[in-house]
Amino acid sequence: MSRYIIKRILWMIPVILLVAFTIFTILYFVPGDPTALLLGNGATQAQKEALREQLGLNDSYLVRLGRFFKETFLEFDLGTSYQYKTSVSKELMTWLSITFQLTLLTFLFEALIGIPMGVTAAVHQNTIVDRVCTVISVIGASLPNFWLALMLVIVFSVNLNVLPSHGVTTWTGWILPVAAGCVMDMGGIARQTRSQMLEVINSDFITTARSKGLPENTIRYRHALPNAILPVVTTLGTRFGRALGGTVVIETVFSIPGVGTYLNDAISARDYPVICGSVVVLSILLCVIVLLTDLAYALIDPRIKAEYEKSGKRKRKVKEADA
Repeated sequence: MSRYIIKRILWMIPVILLVAFTIFTILYFVPGDPTALLLGNGATQAQKEALREQLGLNDSYLVRLGRFFKETFLEFDLGTSYQYKTSVSKELMTWLSITFQLTLLTFLFEALIGIPMGVTAAVHQNTIVDRVCTVISVIGASLPNFWLALMLVIVFSVNLNVLPSHGVTTWTGWILPVAAGCVMDMGGIARQTRSQMLEVINSDFITTARSKGLPENTIRYRHALPNAILPVVTTLGTRFGRALGGTVVIETVFSIPGVGTYLNDAISARDYPVICGSVVVLSILLCVIVLLTDLAYALIDPRIKAEYEKSGKRKRKVKEADA
């Protein structure tokens, strides 16, 4: 198992380097001058050239690329923001903590509501319970999160005045952003859980468990669900990574100071260090999430862990035989 983890971590290195190379190259060749936005319309050409020289924007592509890779991966320095004149690393950690909390809360509610809903719909197939769960999940998966966010603000903040419309300074401020973020994916998770459970609940081992007189909840959640949830875990991991870098709409509607807002402002201001640093950090986090998702398979299904261990033993035996 440890060999598999080390192998996956080593595979993360070229992926992250490729992401860093791609985002830097895109920003280099995209037309636009950040000095014009920084100095304003009244700046002279001489002032713009002086600022470009100060920021190192007049250097060649290879020189700037080498400096970016050296500072990012050898010195672990993401640079200084053009717009805010602050360290990108420190600012990004502050903004990222808010986004991570929002993403984690959204992820938990998606799983805690979507999975039981899918299980309930599957075990009550073709009944009124199944139809109600299916309708709710389809409606949830069809609602755009930006529209839902605006509707929640209008209803609960403007009309009823029971929840704040912006900010997350109190625990009540998290309710509307989390609700707006989790409803769409919750419906998709419920539908996928239902389809996977329907394939499992008619299996022979489920029939055997029922013949032994095991409680129905034990059969559903200890025998059927672990065998049906692996594709759902993949979906959850993918959506967690996507939500971590894609909460810009929710953060904008509710004025949440997260990395989505930070990155969106940087793109508007052509703040290259912030854009490159944010994309690199998010790519690292996404690779870690994918790795943790794969490792979760072994915890859920012991057969996968056994397969990892057998693969390692086979490789060791081949090496011993060659020696």
